[in-house]
Amino acid sequence: MDDWVIWSEEHGGWWGPGRSGYTTSLEEAGRYTEAEALAIEEQANKYRPAGTYYEIAMPDPRAAWRRRQGG
Repeated sequence: MDDWVIWSEEHGGWWGPGRSGYTTSLEEAGRYTEAEALAIEEQANKYRPAGTYYEIAMPDPRAAWRRRQGG
């Protein structure tokens, strides 16, 4: 299920759909599978100092809310 989003500290926005561009709108953010989002996060942070994360993958908070509401 494509319920993961990726925040970019470096760009101040969410990754767009298809790994393309950035947006400040969660509604317009790309949705990724958990495996894909975590792989993107790992690759993007690969050469950063230890403990420094510029790309942060997380479950889409809106999807979690919809599941709690039964939708």
